[in-house]
Amino acid sequence: MNDLQATGEVRHIGVSNFSVDRLETARDASETPIVTNHIEYNPSTD
Repeated sequence: MNDLQATGEVRHIGVSNFSVDRLETARDASETPIVTNHIEYNPSTD
């Protein structure tokens, strides 16, 4: 992720469906902030 951002191929880093533990691990490994954690939400299951 860091390499892609450094070369300008991506502007921001985001993840999908990460647990809190996994997000903390990714954040610790990343040189730049993780901008978003896209989580699944389906209103018909509420």
